[in-house]
Amino acid sequence: MANPEDQFLAVLTWMGWHIHQLNQHLSSILADLMTCLPAQAHPDVAIFAAPIAPRVGVDGFCNLHRQPIALVIDPSRVIPADWPHLVAHELAHAIAGTTGHGAEFHSALSHLCLAQDLPMPPTARAARDWLRYWPPCRPNPQVDQFWLGHGACYGPNP
Repeated sequence: MANPEDQFLAVLTWMGWHIHQLNQHLSSILADLMTCLPAQAHPDVAIFAAPIAPRVGVDGFCNLHRQPIALVIDPSRVIPADWPHLVAHELAHAIAGTTGHGAEFHSALSHLCLAQDLPMPPTARAARDWLRYWPPCRPNPQVDQFWLGHGACYGPNP
């Protein structure tokens, strides 16, 4: 699609038909991650898939200023097998109650990673800069095709 307006319309059309299934899939990942927390420790969260402009420089974010807390994920950025990594990262922010990557975040992320058999975050203080990108996610080689629904780039069943 050479015309940007046509591509924009195609993205909106695909999202209109598929966003509910995609959000359901992300919600099931979130629910699975929440099983490792005691019920009283469950933050009130909702998860949403949305395209995030590459220039923003993030694959997701946690909006702590909303109730329920909004986890916004751009699943186009990483391969579907690593979506749990991306959801775990944003959920750790909700559990810690902070957008930063300090000790509370490290503790929450460590708990989620241990319980879900994800790679454990670095413990050395010098390696804490890595927490912004933890757990590691493999990039989707077809990121530009995801929101158009081409190929199997959008994961199982959405």
